Amino acid sequence: MRSSKSTQTNFQKPRNKREPPAFPFLADFLVRASENQFARKVLLTLPTRVLRRPSYPLKTPTVARVEVTNRCNLSCRMCLHQSLEDIGDMELKTYRKIIDLLPKTVSYVNPTGFGEPLLHEDIVDVIRFARQRHKYTEIYTNATILDKEMAKNLLASGLWSIHFSIDGTTKRTYEGLRRGSKFETVIENISNFMAQRRKAQNPPQVVMRVVIWKNNLHEATRFVELAYNLGIKNVLFQALQHFWNSELNKPEYSIHSEEAIDHSKRMFRSTQEKAQEMGVKLKLPAVNFCPKIRCSQPWYLIFINWKGFATPCCAVYDVNVGSILDQSFSHIWWGPKLVSWRSQMKSLWPPTHCRNCGDR
Repeated sequence: MRSSKSTQTNFQKPRNKREPPAFPFLADFLVRASENQFARKVLLTLPTRVLRRPSYPLKTPTVARVEVTNRCNLSCRMCLHQSLEDIGDMELKTYRKIIDLLPKTVSYVNPTGFGEPLLHEDIVDVIRFARQRHKYTEIYTNATILDKEMAKNLLASGLWSIHFSIDGTTKRTYEGLRRGSKFETVIENISNFMAQRRKAQNPPQVVMRVVIWKNNLHEATRFVELAYNLGIKNVLFQALQHFWNSELNKPEYSIHSEEAIDHSKRMFRSTQEKAQEMGVKLKLPAVNFCPKIRCSQPWYLIFINWKGFATPCCAVYDVNVGSILDQSFSHIWWGPKLVSWRSQMKSLWPPTHCRNCGDR
């Protein structure tokens, strides 16, 4: 590696009347069949608000986020990267070792963490190695350094899916949130990637990923239009995470704030209509506040940072549940820290991170 520099009593909460019906027995069935690759895929694709989490976690996870770098070339107002002190890259040999230490049930690997993955000098080899190990690989990128050569190499690497982070449809909105970026450059880079993708043999899936919050909510329908014009058929809105130690860490910035909820519902309805009209697949966050934590990440996913430490999910960076380089995987997955975290998530007093999470 190269470096440049919390237990509570578990009570079952009463069901919220507005909550959609949950069918944990479906997830339980798939957990029992989790050794079957098709069953694992079904579990990952079913809508989480209908399926919910299983009654108990998968024997071993199906998804791994292995952060190869937490370095970033931007200073985004909504990101906890601003507060990180320990910055560095995971060496390629360490990444390979971790991939081989993961359970065979892990079918999906994403090398994105709290940095820009394209900054890692071996990112193409990272993707190729995971593909050689028969893993579906996916990355999230701000596309600021996605030049023609990088696009060509990514398309030839065996990459399964790529998410472009675009949080504004105008220069003012985008650059006001993602400081250090140039809107025109990002759009040009994505346009070039999509042009090369049309000529590629097994091209990756492409998703536009949008952090939606109070100040870009008015552009919701325009994100669908922008995606359509770029040739992107999938748009995913992710609610602002306001529990991070970032500039936008106050609930009033969220689409779930009391004054924003009605506006959010109206904008999302019109955005759904626009997406249907244009043939764009759209995924929206829940707007109504539900006191019950619906997230199921710690039941099927493991996040490993650039130092090899595991955390409960991809949005939690300051909780260490074990080191995959020093402990067996089962000791982490079934260890007291992660088991306690899952129990708290189902209790009346979930972890602070979960209570304030936009994806709860």
